[in-house]
Amino acid sequence: LFFLSDVYLKYLGWSLSDKDPRVRRAVLAALRALYAASAENLALMDTFNARFQPRIAEMLHDVDASVAVEAIGTLAALHAAGVVPREEMQPVTALLLDADARVRAAAARVVPALLAGDAAARAGAEAEAEEDEGIATSRPKKKAATAAADDEDAKTRDTLMSLVALVQRLGGSRARAAGAVDALWDEFGDVMSEWGVALDAFLREEPARGGGGGSRTGGKKPGSVKARKREKDEDAGVPADDAGTADGRREPMDAAAAAGLANLLACAARRARGERLVQPEGAPRPYTKAQRESHERAREAFTQSAMRSLPAALRKWRSDEAVVAPLLETARHLRLEHYSLRHKEKAFDELAAVVAEIFRAHSGRRTLDACAAALHHAVTEGSESIREMARRRVDATYAEAAEKLRAAAAEAAEAAKKAKKDSSSRGGAAADAAEDGAQFRARVELMRLNALLSLMPPPERASLKGG
Repeated sequence: LFFLSDVYLKYLGWSLSDKDPRVRRAVLAALRALYAASAENLALMDTFNARFQPRIAEMLHDVDASVAVEAIGTLAALHAAGVVPREEMQPVTALLLDADARVRAAAARVVPALLAGDAAARAGAEAEAEEDEGIATSRPKKKAATAAADDEDAKTRDTLMSLVALVQRLGGSRARAAGAVDALWDEFGDVMSEWGVALDAFLREEPARGGGGGSRTGGKKPGSVKARKREKDEDAGVPADDAGTADGRREPMDAAAAAGLANLLACAARRARGERLVQPEGAPRPYTKAQRESHERAREAFTQSAMRSLPAALRKWRSDEAVVAPLLETARHLRLEHYSLRHKEKAFDELAAVVAEIFRAHSGRRTLDACAAALHHAVTEGSESIREMARRRVDATYAEAAEKLRAAAAEAAEAAKKAKKDSSSRGGAAADAAEDGAQFRARVELMRLNALLSLMPPPERASLKGG
């Protein structure tokens, strides 16, 4: 302990800026060992930490990746000891998208502790709020097995939503979500592979507490203790929980959370199938037999859950492109032969009908491509009966898009003639607007046909005429 005085520690601090990366790495490793040894060491190093903690944070972006990895571990040790607050760990989670795989893996190893701390903070805040507001905390008793399963599902769902919040803070784009899922897979792959819990989360509709008034706030006043506590947690960077009620029931998921979970689910389904979400440096290693078998088991498990919940989730969120597009992207991972083996061809036809309905209702590129990919998957895989039903859906979709395109083109031509004729009169503006509307509808139908044609040949011309 004699050498933990500032007289000696300053040399360690100065060495954090040494030009040799081996020295910087060794100093960080030594500091982490000191922090982990005992709380007494931390107490003696208060002045040192106050002076050199900013330098350790700067080393997260060291030019040498091995030094950055050690800096991540050192900051994690300081956070675990309560020296570094939660909001100052955000730069560490941002490294989940770093170009170096070692840095991404080191950042991912810190995330479980961060999420556990966030969960503990939320639980403490809710318990305090319930106590301050005088809310009874008794729960109806359940059978032990049912209660244990519900608790496990609730923990999984909370972890998933915490991961969604983490990805959204990283930017939330498709590429960033894929990079974050790839980095976190070793730590949270089992959680992200709980397909049933993830899909069922889209369907949860329990009402909020507060007398059935339909309020999304569960009857809580804006100035309540719980609301103020939530605002304080948000200011500190602690993600909000999706559990909005004090009696154990949850409010329906909002659109932003649903979109984030859908993107997470789409990336997780790809990763579980063995797709590489982030291209490794150099030639990738081929998967071993055990890994390929694991990928197939994951696909089987996803199919079992998606057969039950995916159509309902698509139907519920069909008006929200940000949610249905990534959900539709998961459909190509289904093992369609299960519909035939279980004599559930009708269930498949309902799924195909929902996909076709969404295809006709939206014009976003991602949604159209996802619908076309789902239909193409159905046409090319599965039993003969499944492929035949899918082909009928595709033919009908082609015919409807072609018919609407012909109608829009004719309307645009007619509106152009009228606009030219009435160009000098007051009716010219209305004719121009009608022409613009017809041209827009034609462009939308062209986009739909393009999405289909990029994957599947059109049906026979007679089929189009008779559509």
